[in-house]
Amino acid sequence: SRWACCSPRSTTWPRWFASAQQRVATAGVADRCVIAEQWTPARRLLKIVQFGMVHALIGIPVGAALALSVGGAYFMRVYLREYARTGSSNEATMESTTAHAAYNGVIIGVVLIAIVLGAAFT
Repeated sequence: SRWACCSPRSTTWPRWFASAQQRVATAGVADRCVIAEQWTPARRLLKIVQFGMVHALIGIPVGAALALSVGGAYFMRVYLREYARTGSSNEATMESTTAHAAYNGVIIGVVLIAIVLGAAFT
């Protein structure tokens, strides 16, 4: 995997959050027996926006939540690319989850740096 540097051992809690988010995002999919690779482009777009907006439920401003839809589009692209390569939804989910964990780790790092710099210059 291209995300080997972000193994479960090196990013335990960002990976856990990403895995939890992936499970929430796909929970309804299994019930309807419809998988992402079979969705129409309109359905994919809806899911991308939903991905961003679900972050508003935890207090992220709506504008920022919508901006997170860009990440959702990337994770869907990673999933679909890996599915096309392997034919395995499990492999595709793991690849997307790992990309999501790496993304979460970067975001957490940026926020921590901003907090430290903010405290240092106030």
